[in-house]
Amino acid sequence: MYSTLWVILHELGHIISTFIMNVKIRGVGIRLKPILHIYVEIDNSESSKKKYIFTISGVFVIFLLWAISSFIVGLNKFITITLSLQLIMDINPFYSDTQELIAMIFSIKNRQSNKIIIGRDYLFSNVGIIHFLLWGGVICMIIIYIKRCLL
Repeated sequence: MYSTLWVILHELGHIISTFIMNVKIRGVGIRLKPILHIYVEIDNSESSKKKYIFTISGVFVIFLLWAISSFIVGLNKFITITLSLQLIMDINPFYSDTQELIAMIFSIKNRQSNKIIIGRDYLFSNVGIIHFLLWGGVICMIIIYIKRCLL
């Protein structure tokens, strides 16, 4: 139940950022490939800055909710744990907005098609390996936090 709520709030973060930046939404829906996921899509002609903000806005909402739930004493521990799991999923190097943002920032592109690389090719790039290692560090820190503060 909570995980569905976090996914909806994540996508609402994207939608709210489009309204704030006055960006047109091209589509909202559910995709099956490469994995089942909900998406919000904007026009590719937008500036890089707007694309960066749009891409990170969903993760930012989850991080903000996680920070609030972590530091407000007396809030339901289960909420903080489920938000921690959602945050781990939102920053994963396999398929996430964070992966797409990092690939855009570092211009990791396919030499033939000149498109941003996501997926397996990203993961085995130098930047993808660093992302994977940092993601592992975040997982360890969240586990330590949950064990010390919540359990």
